[in-house]
Amino acid sequence: MEFEICTSIYSTTLKELDIRLKQAFNSGSNIVEIRIDYLNSFEIVKLKNIISSYLDKCILTCRPINEGGKYTKSEKDRIDLLYSLYDLQPKFLDIELSLITKNSKFFDRLSTNNTTLIISSHNFEETPSITELEKIVNSSIHNDCYVKIITKANCFKDNYNILALYDKFKQTKLIAFCMGQKGIISRVICTLLGSPLTYASLPDLPTAEGQISVSEMKNFYGLLKQ
Repeated sequence: MEFEICTSIYSTTLKELDIRLKQAFNSGSNIVEIRIDYLNSFEIVKLKNIISSYLDKCILTCRPINEGGKYTKSEKDRIDLLYSLYDLQPKFLDIELSLITKNSKFFDRLSTNNTTLIISSHNFEETPSITELEKIVNSSIHNDCYVKIITKANCFKDNYNILALYDKFKQTKLIAFCMGQKGIISRVICTLLGSPLTYASLPDLPTAEGQISVSEMKNFYGLLKQ
């Protein structure tokens, strides 16, 4: 059994991004999520030069402030940037459920290549009830898009609520687990229940609370293969 590990990386400069991208793959990552919102001013062409060899193994993500990200420019600028990132043809482009809810025309340009969309929803305060989580998943299902539901675990039971989604949405390409120290167990076992991947970080460089390093994740999965 193989477990897909996505290492989420960030940097403020393209030079640093190049270093961390190589480090992530050298550490055994199957996929790398690049947090574009952390970057200072950059040119798309220069970004493409750095990630071109890895595009078929990359998730590109640009989170606004209200979604836990660092992007501070206008939403119009962010949408234009997302279109430019899509045109680079990465394996995945992660967009927020809130974006497609507010902007029904966003999909109009997103049918020109093989990039798969991940429609994500984050709750940084709590894990809603199973009923509410099911509503979020149903709102996120669009064609062949992946659905990503991430919540904050404030107690152990929150892990059950989020992981119960896998039994209810067996035909959905679902990524669901909890953030926070109390949610680490769900990050690890979500792939056992059907998630196509889980997220890790470089050592001491998490992009979300509760992320463990890619090497720690690989060590755990190594035990399961024995």
